[in-house]
Amino acid sequence: MRALKARDTRVDNDALPAWYANVSAMENGARRDLQLVACFTGVRAAGLRHLRWDEVDEDSELIQIERAKGDRPYTIPITKTLAEILDRRRLENEDMMAPYGGDHGYVFPSLTRKKPYKVIPVAEVKERRVRVFARVHPAQKLRIVRRIVLEERSWRHARGRAEGGVLARNRHR
Repeated sequence: MRALKARDTRVDNDALPAWYANVSAMENGARRDLQLVACFTGVRAAGLRHLRWDEVDEDSELIQIERAKGDRPYTIPITKTLAEILDRRRLENEDMMAPYGGDHGYVFPSLTRKKPYKVIPVAEVKERRVRVFARVHPAQKLRIVRRIVLEERSWRHARGRAEGGVLARNRHR
């Protein structure tokens, strides 16, 4: 039997600003926040897609991951960054899912594709942007690209400050 070669599918450090800009520009807030939570926690997307609010204990600052690889649930702490994402998710869920009876307990809710729409856990992590971007007016494309570039610059600036100021910032450019 042949040994399987390990996969290397992580995002390189040099590619993180572009990845962060792409994720931040996602139109679907649930998919955007799912990607960010996965990045900041290391939890697999499959474990997060079905995450429910009753598995998030904000008082104890813990999340119970029920759908884990190997069917072994585990608990992770809620960091400040993660708490901010979850707070945003709760507010956006209230606004977006109100016409459909709320988020039905899902942290990352979505809707079925056909009417009558039903609330389900987000089906896919990635967003289908290629077709959408192709239908956008050229002036709108420029605004989208400009927003991504500005977000990337602000992310680089924040990262540079966190790593020691001006010299560290210049080293990353």
